[in-house]
Amino acid sequence: MTMFTTFKNTNSFRLKRAVLLPLACGVFIMTLLASGSFYWQLSSQINQELKSDLAGVKHLYKSMISLQEVQIESLFDSFQKDAGLRQFFLERDREGLLETARPIHARLNGKFDISHFYFITPDKNCFLRVHQPERHGDTITRFTMDRATREQNSAAGIELGPLGTFTLRVVKPWIIHGELAGYIELGREIEFILPELKKSHNLELVTLISKSFINQAQWQERQKLIGKGAGWEKLNTHVIVDSTLEDIPREIIPH
Repeated sequence: MTMFTTFKNTNSFRLKRAVLLPLACGVFIMTLLASGSFYWQLSSQINQELKSDLAGVKHLYKSMISLQEVQIESLFDSFQKDAGLRQFFLERDREGLLETARPIHARLNGKFDISHFYFITPDKNCFLRVHQPERHGDTITRFTMDRATREQNSAAGIELGPLGTFTLRVVKPWIIHGELAGYIELGREIEFILPELKKSHNLELVTLISKSFINQAQWQERQKLIGKGAGWEKLNTHVIVDSTLEDIPREIIPH
């Protein structure tokens, strides 16, 4: 009787193991599949939201730049017909032009953050940088200048300077007495854009430039002038020129 009971219990155990083990494995696999499916769906949803946010950022960025171009171009009307500016430029009186243009630049800078103000001759020679009067006589070969001379019309665009700064520039032919006298250029640094984009989309943003476009010595000198660390070695192939973050977390550096 005891032997029979033992045999019966052994068979029962084998039967349960034969049924429960595959069932447990099946439940485990189904749990893995369900977890994987949930993770994939969550990851897919996050990626879609990120793509949507980035598309929104790009759209707003383009809209802001276009609006700034129109606003900057409208500023020319307030001074390009100034009799003093015209006379001093036509007479190639650099000192007289500078004295007349300085208060105009101060007003434009204070009200519209216009950092760059140029007077350029028809052959693209820089006659006067109001913001840097000691620098003149060089030929302006930037693409906005080239486009303005080629099309004889206003040209605008964002250009990278040697110190790693991005400037939105607008170049306009200067017509005096019905003839082309030269060109006027206004420019604004575009650091203001990142805070606006962050505010509208609640995102942290970083602006990078490939090191191949920047002179290292000039870059490090600029960083000293603005009171920041050199930062040249922080990334392998790029430098960080602007960010909405006070400090870039180590975790995102590889990305």
